[in-house]
Amino acid sequence: MYAASKAAVNAITCHAASRWGRQGIRANAIAPGLITPKRNMPHVRHVRMGTPDDIASMAVFLLSEDAGYVQGQVISVDGGRLGGPPGLALMMGATWRDLRRARRLIP
Repeated sequence: MYAASKAAVNAITCHAASRWGRQGIRANAIAPGLITPKRNMPHVRHVRMGTPDDIASMAVFLLSEDAGYVQGQVISVDGGRLGGPPGLALMMGATWRDLRRARRLIP
């Protein structure tokens, strides 16, 4: 299900970009990684979780003229973890206990 929904976002983004790009309408998407709603949440071992500000910064960039030539992209904002399932966080040094602890800290 995860892969199918991710593929659908990619397809819709590319379709919207090709359909409305000639009219000056940009279509891009942001694929967030692990995001915590709390700004002062402790890091889980070596895994830094993103904040809403990380996503907002990318949105501001995509809305700016600096991104005027960026079109039809799904941009991962995930700290280099490729926006994947918990297995990638485990490969980055976290343990299952760390992930369960992090999930308890997020309301």
